[in-house]
Amino acid sequence: MNLMLIGDADKRREKLLYTLMLSFPSHRITAYSCVPTIHQLEEIHLVLFLANDAEMAKQLDWLPPGMPIFLIEEKPIPYIDRYIERRNVKGYIQKNTSLNTLNFAIKLVLEGGSYFDPSHQPNTGGKRKVDLLEFRVFAMLSKGYPIKEVAGRMNISEEKAEKYRMNFIDMGFPMPSRNKEKAVQALRPIRQ
Repeated sequence: MNLMLIGDADKRREKLLYTLMLSFPSHRITAYSCVPTIHQLEEIHLVLFLANDAEMAKQLDWLPPGMPIFLIEEKPIPYIDRYIERRNVKGYIQKNTSLNTLNFAIKLVLEGGSYFDPSHQPNTGGKRKVDLLEFRVFAMLSKGYPIKEVAGRMNISEEKAEKYRMNFIDMGFPMPSRNKEKAVQALRPIRQ
């Protein structure tokens, strides 16, 4: 798989690039200081975007629709929600996140899931905090694992996994479902 790191050419980007190369040795990783041409984006599976100011974040609009983006916020950016909630942002993490969490999040997104820093809570104003177990349950559910399998892998009851799923639905996160009837039932509590 091909990854592209976009961010200001500085020591932080170079350090992250080196770390990514060590963490993902089978992936081809390239780095640019701004969004490159469409031709250079053709074979890219994920864009890792280092946003350190609003001007840099505006470059997200230059990427083609559908291009999967993982946004890494280096410094607090006003109105970051506007960029996070774009249709093609599959992941968001803050710069001070641990390397293990960053690697986990990138792997999750590369496998088709999504990862959003627990500090970013849509429709809640950021007031509700999510613990690590709850977030890992959400990560597995977002990849389409059934509740029973998630509960077994995480060593929790199916009821607790279902409670976590409903918490994320209440926060505005959609959950995939292989069964349309189950998906409609899952959405009923939101609509009432």
